[in-house]
Amino acid sequence: KLFFRSFAFTNQQCDDSGETGNAIGGHKRKNVYRRMKTQYLNSVILALLLFVCLAFAIQKTTPIYFETPKNWPKPHYDFSKNPLTEEGFQLGRKLFYDPIMSRDSTISCASCHLQATGFTHVDHELSHGIDGKIGTRNSMALINLAWKKDFLWDGGANHLDVQPLNPITSPFEMDETLEHIVAKLQKSKQYRPLFEAAFGTSKVTGQHTLKALSQFMLLLTSSNAKYDQVMRREAVFSESEQKGYVIF
Repeated sequence: KLFFRSFAFTNQQCDDSGETGNAIGGHKRKNVYRRMKTQYLNSVILALLLFVCLAFAIQKTTPIYFETPKNWPKPHYDFSKNPLTEEGFQLGRKLFYDPIMSRDSTISCASCHLQATGFTHVDHELSHGIDGKIGTRNSMALINLAWKKDFLWDGGANHLDVQPLNPITSPFEMDETLEHIVAKLQKSKQYRPLFEAAFGTSKVTGQHTLKALSQFMLLLTSSNAKYDQVMRREAVFSESEQKGYVIF
């Protein structure tokens, strides 16, 4: 705006000088054009300064590169709709381990998906939920989810971003609503700056909450287990492992 105002003003000066062209000497015309040039340069410099200030003001995140193991297929998950960042991953990790996700703040995602056991439950036939309730299934392992097209034992969820809604709303698991979770997170002084860092706004939304959880879960990958090494012909199964593989 400053540039165009300056341009209009200097054009008017030129018109005025043109109307009395014969009366104005060459020296005066040079002064007019000198002022035009100075005003133009000032406008450009001001615009550049504003651009630099804006660039520094924009919230920047730290991208995370998702590596596809050699000879593996392309991931099914569309990362263009939820780019991985360090800030998003850390927010998702905090949400995953925080019991605030349940109705009475006693159950977290990690309660049934333990890191020490491959992010699943191995000491119960069926997973335990809120108020000591026992569900109808055991939790599934959370590994290499970027390649999965459906989730849950019955394939009831077709996208990772919405899969957490099932345990969140189940009366046997977390017995909570996404709307109430968002309200609790919005009130939290801890979470508002984390959402700001991850998504550029301190306003908590259900979409951002679910996307942050996805970013954390997407990076729970495994590609160098004994099985992978055997498939790459870098190792061989023991006799008992080979029998188990055949049975499986």
